[in-house]
This record gives sequence, structure tokens and C-alpha cells, in this order.
Amino acid sequence: MQSVDGLIRLLGLLSPLAERLMQVREHARQEPERPATEVIEPLMLAVLAQRAGQSLESMTLGTFWTEVARLGGYLARSHDGPPGWRTIWKGWLELQTLLEGVHLAFHLRL
Repeated sequence: MQSVDGLIRLLGLLSPLAERLMQVREHARQEPERPATEVIEPLMLAVLAQRAGQSLESMTLGTFWTEVARLGGYLARSHDGPPGWRTIWKGWLELQTLLEGVHLAFHLRL
């Protein structure tokens, strides 16, 4: 019974994240040229733009979504379909790891 309770708690914690990812995906699909600065948290966007070698101003929702997917292993070739949820999830976790590093460096004053 403990494993079921743990799973329910885990799902409760992941639900807001899943909802956020679905929102970003929908924005990226419906408005791919919309500036990502209008939707994405500034630090997250700055870290991803730096990692992707792009300027903050050039990041659109479409490029943000693609770059998150690239962190998860997506190749983004012209004949590839859209990235799947597993790839997005891997990319999102990698982005969270990068953000954690930025926060740690800030607190260490590096």
C-alpha cells in the first residue's frame, strides 16, 4: 500500500509540471514565432539560449521547444517528426540540471 501512496504523491507533484509542458507545447505549435520571453521564465530562457548558442532576443517559442528537445536527444533534422514526450522530458530534466548548476554557482559566488 505504501508504494501506491508514494505513486499518488509523485503524480501529484508531477501534474503541475506536466500541465506546464503541455501549455508550452501548445504555445509553440500555435505561435511558433512568438518571442519566448513572453512565456518562458527569464533565467530558464537565458540558460537555454546560452547553451544553444543563440541570443535571448532570437529565441521564439518554436526554437525554445526544439532546443529543449535537442537537450533530450532530438536531432531536429528536416525529415524528423515532432519530438515525443520522452525526448521532451529528458531535455527538460537536462535543462533543470543546468539551472541547478547556475543557482549553485550564484550561491557559491563563482
